Amino acid sequence: MHPPTEDVSSWARIRERRRKADRAEPAAFVAATHAMVNDPETDHVIRWNEAGTAMVIVDPSALRRTLLPLYFDHANYASFTRQLNNYGFAKINPSHLHLYAHPLFRRDAPEDMVHIRRKSSSRKLVPAVAKPDEAAAALAADTAALVARIDGFKAAQAMLAVKLDAARAANAAAAAELASGRVRQAHLNGTLHALSMLFAADPPPTHSASRDLRRSTSRDLRRSRSRSPPASPPTAKRQRGLALSPTVSPTIDHHTTLLVMSDATFWDDLPQLDTRPQDRRP
Repeated sequence: MHPPTEDVSSWARIRERRRKADRAEPAAFVAATHAMVNDPETDHVIRWNEAGTAMVIVDPSALRRTLLPLYFDHANYASFTRQLNNYGFAKINPSHLHLYAHPLFRRDAPEDMVHIRRKSSSRKLVPAVAKPDEAAAALAADTAALVARIDGFKAAQAMLAVKLDAARAANAAAAAELASGRVRQAHLNGTLHALSMLFAADPPPTHSASRDLRRSTSRDLRRSRSRSPPASPPTAKRQRGLALSPTVSPTIDHHTTLLVMSDATFWDDLPQLDTRPQDRRP
């Protein structure tokens, strides 16, 4: 007795599907992406996260320039991320990392990649009750996304700690500079106070007093010139400096000296020295 024809054809289709499943290979895009992420020499561009459940794109610009032309037939980063989305990869987007995860895309289970298929363009009705395998896949995807998010938070926390240390160092430097400025200000205030006390104890002469003193000094110089004996020619020839008369008041201070010497009449009243050559013959 032969089995019905419909049963034979059903068993044939089942065996054919099993043979195809045994010979199944992952999609070319998925296999190339796995090989690119799995290469330890390119970890500075793209790598696995610590758990091996998501890939981390460290440098998108370097990925576009160096790796995409090597593994694919283009160098378009936007096209690469669009393909990830078409194959069901979920993007986990902390502020400073680019992470993509898929429940069947894992470092330690490359055999699961054969089940990653491109999304169909036609929408299908979702059954009200999910199958156990689908529920497990959804749970694995959620777990992978959560682990990747935790990794992102850890990296952000480490970066924040570095910035905090830099801010503390800058604050300490600013505090030291402020203390140094206060010390300099205190020294300056002390110097200014000492100068003010000096001028208060020895004030400079007023304009009228200095004018009277210049006139008195000029009179003393004229009297000294009229009373002093004529100088000998050798002494007059050798004389190059100027000496004030002893009749000038010895109480003239440095302020008065500057004021007297700054007056033009002071120099006009000085005796004219005879600098002509003298006859040395007997």
